[in-house]
Amino acid sequence: MGVVRRECWVVCMACAVSDLALAGCPVEEVDAALASAEARVLAADALGFEREVALVADRLGCVEAPIPPEVAARVHRVRALWHWAHREDEAAVASLRVARRVAPAHVPSDALLPPGDALRVAYDHADPALAPTRPVRLPRGRLVWFDGTATRDRPTDGPSVVQVAGRAGRPEISVVLAADDRLPTPAWVGEARLGLGVTAGVLAGVAGGLYGGAWAARASFDGRRPDEIAALRSDQAAANGLAGGAAGALLAAVGSALAAGLLR
Repeated sequence: MGVVRRECWVVCMACAVSDLALAGCPVEEVDAALASAEARVLAADALGFEREVALVADRLGCVEAPIPPEVAARVHRVRALWHWAHREDEAAVASLRVARRVAPAHVPSDALLPPGDALRVAYDHADPALAPTRPVRLPRGRLVWFDGTATRDRPTDGPSVVQVAGRAGRPEISVVLAADDRLPTPAWVGEARLGLGVTAGVLAGVAGGLYGGAWAARASFDGRRPDEIAALRSDQAAANGLAGGAAGALLAAVGSALAAGLLR
């Protein structure tokens, strides 16, 4: 298969993410696109395969439900074939290793990966055992799927089909990422972060105003003669109240800022 458009998969995935949530599509469309890509491989149609890879990325980017592990495994197999066609041997083997781990019972056909072929040998020798993982920190209620499984443990042995939920709990972003790529952020998290940041700024301003008022009230109290102090306890109460309000507003501002930082 000839080498055509080395960056196709990456570019297509970026396009899919930029157009996310414009229109949902069922998982069956991803599966159909994968079948078409595999058919182009069997027909030795390099240009057709590139077109179908673009279609897989497009359909994956708009999928409206978590994909099954078997479909995720097929995505990784098609990626392996694409990497192999572009002479990216290590990336191809890594994708095959993940494909076998994700769905070990879903074995590719001999026509797609012939016995004795270098890719078939790599697939057969891949270890289907569970991959090493690392925990991912997520805000409460946020869901993420790795290769069709909802989990907070991210595999580190290769790429993953990553799906991140939006507000409704359905996938808002679906994309293939390397193990060290940062998780994408759904739109609602960015909106929440902005709102919390604005809230923190407003509360900090309120805290500053209250603190200034407290000092003014305290100065009024301190400037009185001893025989007037008993009659001016209200100034002291005002100063104490404003200082307490300033402290509370400042704590709320800090809390909002911290919450905004955790939403990433």
